[in-house]
Amino acid sequence: MVLVAFLWMGILSCIIWAALRFRISLCFPEIAVARIREDAPFDKVCYIGCGVTTGVGAVAFDAKVEPGSTVAVFGLGGIGLNVIQGAKMVGADRIIGFDINPTREKLGRNFGMNDFINPNDIDDVTQAIVDMTEGVLITASNALEM
Repeated sequence: MVLVAFLWMGILSCIIWAALRFRISLCFPEIAVARIREDAPFDKVCYIGCGVTTGVGAVAFDAKVEPGSTVAVFGLGGIGLNVIQGAKMVGADRIIGFDINPTREKLGRNFGMNDFINPNDIDDVTQAIVDMTEGVLITASNALEM
């Protein structure tokens, strides 16, 4: 699959093409497009249109994280960072981030993460989660599967 984003008549359009099937024309429901300024930086607009809406939406609408919750986020890439942002926005008390890239810790903390675990630095990730949360948490992966 390939995610393709483009600007057409001032409207940001993102499409997922399976098996690279190109089309001459495309139809979108009105709710699936948004007009943006001509001078908007394309790489930033694509990120906001996908990563932010997916991450924050998973927290607020799928997992329905409530104030006071503890949330674990596995992978602190574009979507994971926005899951952290969404959890912070809805009032989660504790946000634990997991990533094998130690440089992502600072980014996660900037978005509102409280604790960071690099799975390569511990023997048993599951036990670490149980110890930190006393067995109670909502995960981002659960949010996307609900």
